Amino acid sequence: MSRTFSNTALWRSVKSVVDKARGLPEATRISLFGSACYHGRPNDIDMLFVYDSTVVPCDVAYAAFKPLMQEVEEGVGIRVHAVVLSVDEAGESRFVEQVDPIELRSTRACDA
Repeated sequence: MSRTFSNTALWRSVKSVVDKARGLPEATRISLFGSACYHGRPNDIDMLFVYDSTVVPCDVAYAAFKPLMQEVEEGVGIRVHAVVLSVDEAGESRFVEQVDPIELRSTRACDA
């Protein structure tokens, strides 16, 4: 797949919202993948959140990122489809390698 964006305005809008987000847990990596990266008119925005489960307990991880998901939806007017994985889950599933995401922000180094 090409690593160029068909819709740079959309990417910039999403990145701007993510860059301005406050209160994100440490050791989190936020990326885009799927049609939002490669199609001019995506049906949704696929976002990948990889977090450190020693910082964010697994049972509250989705809720920790929900406010940012809502901000992105409001900011760009497109529904967010989120995949939320611990570093261990990302490594075991090899999801990151499969979808080849484009990083938007990292709050601290993650090993996934």
